[in-house]
Amino acid sequence: MAIINPFRGIRYNSEKVGALQTVVAPPYDVISPEGRAQLLSKNLFNVVRIDLPIGDGDAKYRYAGSLWRRWRESGVLVRDPAPALYFLEERYVTPSGRPSARRGFIGELVLEKIGKGSVLPHERTFAGPKADRLRLMEETLANLSPVFLLYRDPMDELGETYSRTASYPPDVEVETPDGTSRMWRVTDGDDIRRVAEVVRRYPLIIADGHHRYETAIRFRDQQRSMGIRGAAESLMVYLCSSDDPDLTILPPHRVVTFPPSFDMDGFVSRLETYFTVTAVDATSPNLRGLLGKSAGEPYEIGMWVKNRGSFVLQLRSWERVAEWIDPQRSLAWRKLDVSLLHEVVLKRIAGVSENDMNIRYTVDPEDGCSAVVSGSADIFFLIRAPSAAQIAEVAEAGDVMPHKSTYFSPKPLTGMVMRSLSD
Repeated sequence: MAIINPFRGIRYNSEKVGALQTVVAPPYDVISPEGRAQLLSKNLFNVVRIDLPIGDGDAKYRYAGSLWRRWRESGVLVRDPAPALYFLEERYVTPSGRPSARRGFIGELVLEKIGKGSVLPHERTFAGPKADRLRLMEETLANLSPVFLLYRDPMDELGETYSRTASYPPDVEVETPDGTSRMWRVTDGDDIRRVAEVVRRYPLIIADGHHRYETAIRFRDQQRSMGIRGAAESLMVYLCSSDDPDLTILPPHRVVTFPPSFDMDGFVSRLETYFTVTAVDATSPNLRGLLGKSAGEPYEIGMWVKNRGSFVLQLRSWERVAEWIDPQRSLAWRKLDVSLLHEVVLKRIAGVSENDMNIRYTVDPEDGCSAVVSGSADIFFLIRAPSAAQIAEVAEAGDVMPHKSTYFSPKPLTGMVMRSLSD
């Protein structure tokens, strides 16, 4: 079972750094070099200097570690006086234009081997990002940003706790271009026990931060090998309910460029054997409305083809193409929209190896549409986001989602609260 504890967070001292919205940042892996420079132009104390250091080799990690210690010693960063859970409310506008609010909390999760107990993955990980995050953790001895996990609360048992907490002025409030984040320190023992009891009932699913979770396991094992069992036994995590109707999951759409010899007319003709292909008059403002909102059957994929217009593909029969979808995978994986696109539309009907085509991922339909209109891509495929239930079904089957299947929005900000591994 998952074990959640409060912890003494490390937070920015506004008297030293000024407005807090100038020192927080998106997660490191969505920040471009231009975005990093823009963040630093607002405030040289921005957390990006530590969380995404630049430089050559190990020097950049050593610099990040020295900066972390210097900021703590000088009072730029201060440790809270008592352990707490940090309740977080994020207000934002969805890509469809709907105002929304996501509630969750940041706490300390006792680490356990991923996929073997109460923490399940939904994506694969790669060696490069894990090596980077490990070196940063070794030098800073800190959790700088929370790993994002989903817990189950089908009866909304924590709803009253969130609402009561949010009735008080927040300890932290920041506004960014993506919305408003408000955070409260919760130290009441009854509230903490209630949260821990709800979270322990079902397995947790990693929504975002697989590399950092696996890095934390490796760092913990390093510490154990030296006879140290301390703060590295746990990890700072952000948890929100997968049963929350305001949980926003965006699909990374596919922008595809085929080899020059590709027969586009033949491909479109072959599609009609397995899909109902309906031409639509789609302009970028209404692209998101092309497909149904729910996941699963009937399966639908949007398609914008260079020099041919836009279409909606509706699968005639899943059973008819089922044998083409990797039989070694779980049924939950095989029935995903993204699996249908890659296994059936691209691999079988297009007949082109993914190594021989260029696939770019975007959560912005207008970006994909513009690529086709400009001629820089051949087809833009618009897909539906998987539901939280589908993600859970894949994870609970011991499987992982296909590459680039989910984008949880908004991303929790880095710098709202951090955690030391050395205190």
